[in-house]
Amino acid sequence: PLRAVGLTITTDVVWHSDLEAAVHDQVDRYGASLVVKACRRSHGLGAYIFGHADWQLIRNISVPLLMLHPTRWPGVLQMMVAVDARHPADAPQCPDRRLVTRTKQIGHCLGAQLSLFHAYDPLPMSVIFDDTILVDYGDFRCKEAERHRKALQKIAEENFPSESVPQLCLAEGELQQALSELAEDKSIDIVVMGVESKSALDRVFVGSSAEHALDHLSCDLLVIPLG
Repeated sequence: PLRAVGLTITTDVVWHSDLEAAVHDQVDRYGASLVVKACRRSHGLGAYIFGHADWQLIRNISVPLLMLHPTRWPGVLQMMVAVDARHPADAPQCPDRRLVTRTKQIGHCLGAQLSLFHAYDPLPMSVIFDDTILVDYGDFRCKEAERHRKALQKIAEENFPSESVPQLCLAEGELQQALSELAEDKSIDIVVMGVESKSALDRVFVGSSAEHALDHLSCDLLVIPLG
């Protein structure tokens, strides 16, 4: 069907014991600018999840990686970019600036509508030892929400200076729950996340939070390397 609409399709079959290494070899061979891979189904859970090879690709891929579920896209795609509003938005090398720039390019090619997402988790009362903060915890939460809202707004203004600002989605809570719930609530088709080169220690941390979040996404995932 792809050739029938005028696309030039080249097929290649490669034997390799390491999927990640094979993909990297083919990316270099063909000068690919995007890798597309299907999510695999977990027979035990009845859901589509990421396997070990998927995570190795996500961590180390050198070009954007699109992880697809076997569902049709609608006429107008909804893409939600997960940013970290704690980064200084006006820094030239800000990861979020690079992430949004790449997403805008890809989104333009797909005719997609963009939204920006940020989740923050204020200190729970159980770990606060400052009596002043404990007494004013409600006010503290309100101030934290406003601080993160302004930071997210600044990211939008810095990256969309002459365009209409995309929808901003701010969530209080843990990343893994907020991201999957909001993506489903907003009928998001593609969640976009950036990946930077990580140390071994960083990867241990990532495995306990962000990877857990991605395994619960019901939509497609676009990973953009920022390193």
